[in-house]
Amino acid sequence: MRREEMVMREPQEIEDEEHEQILQRVAAVDVAKASGMVCLRVPHQVRPDRRRTRVWGVDATTNAIVELAGYLAAERIEKVTLEATSDYWRIWFYLLEAAGLEVQLVNAREVKAAPGRPKTDKLDAVWLAKLTERGMQRPSFVVLSLDSWLIMAFLIQKQFCAISSSPKQELAWQW
Repeated sequence: MRREEMVMREPQEIEDEEHEQILQRVAAVDVAKASGMVCLRVPHQVRPDRRRTRVWGVDATTNAIVELAGYLAAERIEKVTLEATSDYWRIWFYLLEAAGLEVQLVNAREVKAAPGRPKTDKLDAVWLAKLTERGMQRPSFVVLSLDSWLIMAFLIQKQFCAISSSPKQELAWQW
């Protein structure tokens, strides 16, 4: 028997799906009734092969969440993951999204079923952020309600009113 000679062919490039791409700058929020545990994961400033992880608590108030949204936007966060039971996620989702951040809600039951889940809120937020940067969570479908449209309209109105020139303020009221 004669063995055929192996010929190298041109390699075929296969694109990663969007959910398979590793994100560099992510945040995750483990939402509770009165607060949320936030984890921020970004590249380390000095060591490019390392990640910088910061964890802190944020009250579930409009002002605190709007302040958080500004901070996350300044950090150039690519995606924010929320995990919550009940309806506690709504204010977080709508305010963060209204600030221009890409937000995904994940089902707490599905996340809890995954092996290796930590038992404290702080470690849970870190774990959620790690899953987010690897695209290993399936987001829930969120229907925008009338409330969310009103929140977004209020925030847009507030931004227009913050502009000091009078023609632009008049534009805000005509809208």
